[in-house]
Amino acid sequence: MLDINKYKIEHFFNFFLALFPLSFLSGNLIINSNLFLLLIFGILTILKNNLKLKFDSITILLALYFCSTIFSTLLNNEIPGSQIYFKSFFYLRFLFLFIIFKTLSENNLINLSLLFKVCFYSTTVIALDIFIQFIFGINILGLSPLYNEFYTGVFGNEKIAGGYLQEFFLLSLISLINLREKKYYNVLFIFFTSLILFAIVISGNRIPLVLTLFSLLILFSFIKSLRFNILICFLFFGVTFGYLFKSNESINQSYLNLYQKIFVTSNISSFGDIVFDWSNNLEKSEKDEVIPDKLKKFNFFSETSNSSTHGYIYLLTLRSFSENKLIGNGFKSSRRYCYNEVSIKDKWCLSHPHNYHLEILNDSGSLGYLLVAASILLLFLSSYKNLKSRKNLISLILLIAMFIEVWPLKSTGSLYGTWSGSIAWFILALNSLNIKSIKD
Repeated sequence: MLDINKYKIEHFFNFFLALFPLSFLSGNLIINSNLFLLLIFGILTILKNNLKLKFDSITILLALYFCSTIFSTLLNNEIPGSQIYFKSFFYLRFLFLFIIFKTLSENNLINLSLLFKVCFYSTTVIALDIFIQFIFGINILGLSPLYNEFYTGVFGNEKIAGGYLQEFFLLSLISLINLREKKYYNVLFIFFTSLILFAIVISGNRIPLVLTLFSLLILFSFIKSLRFNILICFLFFGVTFGYLFKSNESINQSYLNLYQKIFVTSNISSFGDIVFDWSNNLEKSEKDEVIPDKLKKFNFFSETSNSSTHGYIYLLTLRSFSENKLIGNGFKSSRRYCYNEVSIKDKWCLSHPHNYHLEILNDSGSLGYLLVAASILLLFLSSYKNLKSRKNLISLILLIAMFIEVWPLKSTGSLYGTWSGSIAWFILALNSLNIKSIKD
C-alpha cells in the first residue's frame, strides 16, 4: 500500500498547477487530465497533512448552486439518454477544485510563483510565434495562418489564439510586476504588453482585444506606477493598429465592421443564414413571442438578415428560461430547446447561449443564478477587503481578472465546457486564495 507520508505530495500539486496554462495548447483531453491530476494530488495533500476542508459561506453557496444544476437536470424528463446526467456530475470537478485550492491556500501549501512565470513565458512565446507567422507566412512549427486571414500560431486551425492571450495576460503581468525593482522592468513591461496587443489584433479575435484593452484601462485607473507604461502601450497600439488597418486587407475587413459584427451584423454567413431561416420558419405570433415589440426597434434584436446572431440566440435563451424560471431546464439544455422550438433538426443549433449569465439562468433557473451571483459577490467583497488591508498588487490583478471573466455583457464559451469552464472557475478559485505569503 502506498505510503503518501514519504512524499511531498504538494510538490506534485504545484507542478501540475504550473502546467495548467500549457494544457490549453493541447486540447480538452489534456486540460481535463491536468485537472484530474490536480484533484488527485490536492486530495492526497489534504490527507497527508490531515487538513480540514474549508467550507465558508462562499463555498457553501457554490456547492448549493452545483447541486441545484444537477437537481434541475435530473428533474428534466426531456433529456434523452444518460450521457447528459454523467456530464452534469462531471461538472462537479470545478467545485472540488475550488474547495481544494481554498483549503491548501489556508495552510500555505500552494506555490503560485511558478504558475505566474509559466503564464508569462507561454503567452510571450505564443505571441512571438504569431508575430513570426505574420512576418514569414509560417510559424515555428511550419503552420500557415488560418484561411490566410487569421494568425493562429501554434493553435493551427482553431481561431482561439487571441482568447488564450487575453485570458492569461493578467496572470502573466503578476510575474512581470514582481520584477519592478529591475532596471529593465519598464522596457520589458512595454515590450510584453505591446506584443500581446499586437498578437491579439492580427489573430482576428476582436472581443479578446476589447477585453484586454479594458483590463489595461482598469490597471491604468488603479495603479499609478503603471500609468506611464500603459500610456506608452496605448500609443504604440494606436499607431500599430492604424497602420495595419490601412495596409492589411484582412485586418481591415475583420475590424472595419466591428460594431456591426457585435451589434448590427450585416453580412451574416453560415450560422447567420440559419438564424435568418429560423425567423422565416416561425409564425408571426412566435416571432412576437421571441422578440418583444419594445426590442424590435434595435437591430441587435431584429429578426431580419441585418440582425445579430447573438441577439437572437440571447432572446431564444430567455424564452427557454421563461418556461422554467425557478429551477431551469437542466444541464446544457439550450441546444435541445433550439431543436425542439425552432424545428430545424436538419440544421445546426448552438450548443450554448455564448453568455455565462444566460447559460446559468436557462440551465439552473433563478435559484441557481442567485446562488452563483451571491457567491461571486461575496468573493468580490472578500477580495476587495483583502486588497484594501494589504494593498497587494497580486490581489488587485486577480480581482480585475475575475471582474473581466464574469462581465455580463461579454460573449463567452460555455461555463460547462472544458476550455471556458476551466479558465472561469480557475480564476474564481485563484481569487479565493489566501495570498499573504506570496511576495509582492
